[in-house]
Amino acid sequence: MLLSRRAFPELMNHRLPTVCQYLNYDNLTHHDAESDAEGCANIMLGICKQYRVDTFDELANHIDFSKGMIFPNSYKPFSSCVKKKRDKKI
Repeated sequence: MLLSRRAFPELMNHRLPTVCQYLNYDNLTHHDAESDAEGCANIMLGICKQYRVDTFDELANHIDFSKGMIFPNSYKPFSSCVKKKRDKKI
């Protein structure tokens, strides 16, 4: 979700079905584990295609985020400067 916010800021929201639809991935059966995983994979492929990169490291350099890391007794989460936009309600 965080990467799709950075890659597709024009979207109204960045929920899995919304982003999949935006990328013309029509085979999503939301809340089915296998289908959701395929949807996420297709989103990553779409983001990489948009930025013309082949690796996650290249993508990190293009859109300024740091990958998360897992250590034996701790972890460092994914980090991005993307701010979630809030719509004003009247």
